[in-house]
Amino acid sequence: MHYTSTRKQILAIAPDASLAKVAIEDICGNFIEVSTAYNGLAGLNLAKETIPDLILMGSMLSGINGFEVLRK
Repeated sequence: MHYTSTRKQILAIAPDASLAKVAIEDICGNFIEVSTAYNGLAGLNLAKETIPDLILMGSMLSGINGFEVLRK
C-alpha cells in the first residue's frame, strides 16, 4: 500500500487571521497550509479559488459578515 501525504488546506477569515495562521502552523507544522483573509468578501473569493478543507471564520467581519459568507 502506497501512502501519499497531502497537506490539508485551512482558510482563516478574520481581522486577526494572521494570529490564527501562526498558531495553527506552530501546532500542526507541515501537515497544514493556512491561507488568510481579513474581511468577508476577500474570504469568500479565496474560498472559491482554493476550496479549503476547513474554514475558520468570525461572524463580525467588515464588508460582508460571516453569516452572509456562509449563505453565498
